[in-house]
Amino acid sequence: FKSLVSNTTGFKADGDSKGMALLHTAVNANIILSANNDGDLKTYAFARNNVISSPAGKNDVYAVIQKKDGKTYREEFSWGNSYLSNSSRVFNYNSSLVSSVIFYDNKGNKKQVTVNSKQKEK
Repeated sequence: FKSLVSNTTGFKADGDSKGMALLHTAVNANIILSANNDGDLKTYAFARNNVISSPAGKNDVYAVIQKKDGKTYREEFSWGNSYLSNSSRVFNYNSSLVSSVIFYDNKGNKKQVTVNSKQKEK
């Protein structure tokens, strides 16, 4: 994890934010909801959406991601990720950095994601 300032990232959630969630919409876009203490719920949209989204199945518990530089990491999916907030169970990735994504369910079954395309069963 690396903390970045808002003028580098282009994102600033002003106010006394107490909860945030990333939601995947029906039009295949991602938005951020930010709940402020004693304030309004704010919605943020991405100016550029260069991210591909693959929804996790209802029984998927994690994905193993192989990056093009050879590094591998594991992303876990939960049903609640912070106090009073819950993001969509969607894995987002940049296809220029990722070579493969494999979802695993709670029984060990795996599902290969075709990078730059839709999911397929394997």
